[in-house]
Amino acid sequence: MKPLLVLAGAAIGACSSESEKRSEPPILERPEPRRSIDVTVSGAPISIRGVELAPVSRTPGVMELGYRVETSDRSINVPARIMCRVGGYNVVYPSPSDGKIAGPRLASLFRPDPFNEPVQACEVAFFVSGKQVAAACYRDAALVDGACPDPTFAPPPRATKFSVELTRASLELRHGTALVSGLFTLAEPLAAGHKFAMQIRCEDSAGVASGEGELAFLPLDSIPVGASVYGPVAIFLARTAEPTAECALRIVSRATSGAPAEQIHARYCLTTGVVQAGDCSGT
Repeated sequence: MKPLLVLAGAAIGACSSESEKRSEPPILERPEPRRSIDVTVSGAPISIRGVELAPVSRTPGVMELGYRVETSDRSINVPARIMCRVGGYNVVYPSPSDGKIAGPRLASLFRPDPFNEPVQACEVAFFVSGKQVAAACYRDAALVDGACPDPTFAPPPRATKFSVELTRASLELRHGTALVSGLFTLAEPLAAGHKFAMQIRCEDSAGVASGEGELAFLPLDSIPVGASVYGPVAIFLARTAEPTAECALRIVSRATSGAPAEQIHARYCLTTGVVQAGDCSGT
């Protein structure tokens, strides 16, 4: 019987070994670690280190930016602007106005609204007191120091003669507000010392409701020529216009000081269902 006991023990040991092998968790492939770079800075007493820009998994087009600022002057703000080539447009995503001060690492996201597709290339520009001091370029899944080559961000084809073009637009009329959403493209430079504003005149069976709004959350004043920015602009009206109203929209600019001369940059006719370039039939 002893040989049988030995064989039984060996069989139990073999089963135990196989059970341990089967219970081991599978080896998962870890994502490739992100590569960070330091960028060359000119005209400012700072260093910008550990810059990373990479796609966010499972979210087409969304990019995540991270960087760290080193300087002896901790009051210096260093905001970053991300511009990505997507859908044939050069889309700029608004960044916090307070920027990045020296100290802990900052991470932020770029969402290429209204597109839902991977970006072709991106450029990160770093600023101090409104002046660009550094840049990094993301192409072919790699981030390198310096601006992207000139052809990377060719201006999109123009559909009008307006210096500001509006595409993928919509209009909502509710709660005493006209909400205009769309992709605003700067086709020609804005004169120095000027700011954009939007004017709307809606006509319905009750008469006319008009208003004007500043582009407080839409940095159309500061994007490069050929770039676009997406977002809503809320314009307060004297009353809530009817859903069937026809609204004439004008994008204008004025000098921030001196004579209040006004320049018209675009005219569009909007309803809650259709947006067309040009004046409305009744204007």
